[in-house]
Amino acid sequence: LIAAHRELVKLERLKTEFITTVSHELRTPLGIMREGVSQVVEGLHGEISEGQRQYLGKSLSHMERLTRIVNSILEIANLEAGKIGLRMESVDIAALAREMIRMFELVAQNKNIEIRVGFSNEKIELPGDKNKLGQVFTGLIDNAVKFTEKGYIEIQIQETADTVECVVADTGRGMTKEASANVFDRFQQFGREYGPGQKGVGLGLAIAKGIVELHKGKIWLESELGKGTRVSFSLPKGL
Repeated sequence: LIAAHRELVKLERLKTEFITTVSHELRTPLGIMREGVSQVVEGLHGEISEGQRQYLGKSLSHMERLTRIVNSILEIANLEAGKIGLRMESVDIAALAREMIRMFELVAQNKNIEIRVGFSNEKIELPGDKNKLGQVFTGLIDNAVKFTEKGYIEIQIQETADTVECVVADTGRGMTKEASANVFDRFQQFGREYGPGQKGVGLGLAIAKGIVELHKGKIWLESELGKGTRVSFSLPKGL
């Protein structure tokens, strides 16, 4: 059993190293291609037709999507390998949430989805990594907008003496209890089987979980198929 455990640890380390190496190697050529196509679309190398511009625009969009996928794979590998640290500071998480919400107001408006906000205080401070916590909010709100076709999305932040609890809830398509049980695992397709729409690589919630746990917090999900999803995470105020 000890030998088998050591072999599993070795294989896991080799897998993580492989993912990290491949992700790093993909980022450079992707960046070069994206920059080259961008320059052509912007007309920096001569005039192009509207048809060419539309075709190259689609190519650029897919390159950007692939770049996001590679970055997500690299980040989850680094999280699991313990290679990501936190730049701690005092964070007004209420202001941070409002900033992240503004990024999605237009797309929510285009889908006729209402964004509701409920904070216990105008200013709620706690120690944390502002960029990483912003990434958690971005991922959760993005999922809510992506998988909600009608109704609303609600972001709540409640402060207690020791913790801050944040909630991103929606009235979207939801999921079964079986899917909910594994939703924080890597490469789980959040809601993929329940209808058409945008698809991801299935790492967003795994990354959010890793970041929350780095802050010594907890994250959990409640969902019902056809009725919506509620993702909550709590963070300690005395980290």
